[in-house]
Amino acid sequence: MILVALVAGLVIWARITEAKKPGVSVSKATVETVERSYSDTALIVLEPKGPVAVLIDNDYDVHYLAKNLPAVIETAAGAEVTGKVTEIREEKPGTDTFAAIVAPLLGEIPEVPVYAVLITPDATDQILTPGEKLTVRVITETAENAVAVPTSAVLQDGAQPYVWIYHSFTKKLTRQDIAVGIASEEKTQVLRGLEKGDWVVSGASVPASELHDGVRVKMK
Repeated sequence: MILVALVAGLVIWARITEAKKPGVSVSKATVETVERSYSDTALIVLEPKGPVAVLIDNDYDVHYLAKNLPAVIETAAGAEVTGKVTEIREEKPGTDTFAAIVAPLLGEIPEVPVYAVLITPDATDQILTPGEKLTVRVITETAENAVAVPTSAVLQDGAQPYVWIYHSFTKKLTRQDIAVGIASEEKTQVLRGLEKGDWVVSGASVPASELHDGVRVKMK
């Protein structure tokens, strides 16, 4: 009876201990193409050479927009039309084009000039209806064959980015400082600190401040 009680006690203790461990989701570092992009609503406008998508962005330098960058026009039917940025021009108040382009996109007519970013489709036979509003994604930078992890895995300690490496054998975590490159909402390029196949914590059941080197965790 004493042995049975002891075994039962150990089982209960093990379950309680396991329940107290932080729960984590993990992902493998992979080698893939990582893109940084900027998305916004655009208006289809008929230019002399055909329809183009126009978006308004006064911070185009902050968003890394420039001529000749590749872009994707997402049509209302769900198709994707490839193109590129062919012009970034200033539109001034008082002109017909200013009222026709800026007002529909911004919902008002500003009293100051704005910058229009023109995206021309690669194929002239694509069906783009003038006056139609669509989403345009401009690909501002691409890193091929990049070591990448989910962006949710990358944490910050001041200016230092880091990840928690998960060791499947010991079920313990180790902090790893990294250097990062370009990032999207889904993926972040890792320049130094990780290799393909490393397991990193991409989500946890406790705040990041409660994780530390050597802590044992359980898989969510």
